[in-house]
Amino acid sequence: MEIKDVRRHRLHKLLLTMFSGRKSSLAEAIGKPASYVSRLFSDNPAHSRNIGESMAREIERSLGIDTGYLDTPLTKLEAGGAWDPATNPDKLSPVNMDIPVRLAQKIERYKGHVDIPVMDVEASMGPGCHPPDIEVVASCMSLEVEWLRRTITMTDLSNLRIITGMGESMAPTIKHGDLLLIDTGVKSVTYDAVYLIAMSTSLLVKRIQRELDGIRIVSDNPQYKEIMVPADLEERVQVLGRVVYAWGGSRI
Repeated sequence: MEIKDVRRHRLHKLLLTMFSGRKSSLAEAIGKPASYVSRLFSDNPAHSRNIGESMAREIERSLGIDTGYLDTPLTKLEAGGAWDPATNPDKLSPVNMDIPVRLAQKIERYKGHVDIPVMDVEASMGPGCHPPDIEVVASCMSLEVEWLRRTITMTDLSNLRIITGMGESMAPTIKHGDLLLIDTGVKSVTYDAVYLIAMSTSLLVKRIQRELDGIRIVSDNPQYKEIMVPADLEERVQVLGRVVYAWGGSRI
């Protein structure tokens, strides 16, 4: 196992034992933005951030943990996926003791809130805009896990992202400036829904309908024309995720 993976494992143990799985509390303790901590735990290669030598030592100092703790090799129990009390840090909360790592991860996911990255990107609901690096995190929004599971259908909590929708082509369903919750685990059009897509140099939020001979890209605003993409050209439409929720508002 590479040192970057060992450090992530150790930091995850600190997250569970010292902060009851609350990433926002860990971020506050080490003096970093919540978005930074989210990247440390992200499984997305384009979004994740490794814990380097200087960062590892800085985290240990901030948390009052022995220098080198994050570099401690995994024991046989840990390598097998079990929780090893022998490597618990000194500053320990009584929760999550002597339980399998996978179960501890599930417990973390079901706890109160989860930080959803707010991406530094705007998706057009008009003629389209050039997509910047869509994995640049601007901030995070903390949402209640129970509400998310009750309200939306998603692939996994870790796949959720928030972007801003621009334009009027999806009105009245989605208005200009609405915050959109995107499930980036969806990479293909499996059924009729609203998707975040990239076409050429444009990043778009559109309703897509599956047809026998291709896909139909539809705007909810009738003033905008539909686009029919034949099956042999579908590869030009890159599905980046499915829009699962929109926060609307009105200026007063």
